[in-house]
Amino acid sequence: VRGKDIVGNWGSYNSAFFTVDRSKMEIIFTTVPDDPVSDNTPFFAGFAQDSTSNITDVVYRWTNPAGVSGSWQSIAQISGAGTHMVSFSFTTPALTQDGTWTIEAKATDAAENENTVSYSFTVDTTGPGLTIDVVPLPSSGLSGDVTEETIYVKGVASDATTHVTIIRFTVRDSNGGIDNVTWSGGEFEYQNPGFSVPITLITGERTT
Repeated sequence: VRGKDIVGNWGSYNSAFFTVDRSKMEIIFTTVPDDPVSDNTPFFAGFAQDSTSNITDVVYRWTNPAGVSGSWQSIAQISGAGTHMVSFSFTTPALTQDGTWTIEAKATDAAENENTVSYSFTVDTTGPGLTIDVVPLPSSGLSGDVTEETIYVKGVASDATTHVTIIRFTVRDSNGGIDNVTWSGGEFEYQNPGFSVPITLITGERTT
């Protein structure tokens, strides 16, 4: 650009250069927690890259099982800020409710373009509920006596958040020991709607 005055004199040229960037950058999670997970302070890592402009910021937020989103949080662990490619990592604060959470990360470049990545997973910090019965039933509801050497322990396990996959059990005598008792490994896969396990006992009081 140059100008001319009233008597026809031209000034020197002056110029300015700028970049047009209308495209979103790429942002990816490279490390996420398992789904479901019992750890309610999960770790995330990822990177963002832009072919045109430098990445200026990366932030994250969470949405709880009720659908309520928190505010965007800054990320302290960012490597390469102000370049075309940055890596980032963060550990969330304690996610205080069991259920499905969504974590979003958002990157911004120098042209103020934004892009986000999200990951949804289930947090389950509560063990399943369990009910059991001994079959055959004890001959006395008060004493818990049985005359058979082999009994069947039957029951149902349920979990409000995730599926029950394993049942683990032991049988203890009145002194707290577990000898003189036979069972099939003490652990098995749980299949809905319940379980039934044969246990061979000797004379004495037992607790399952």
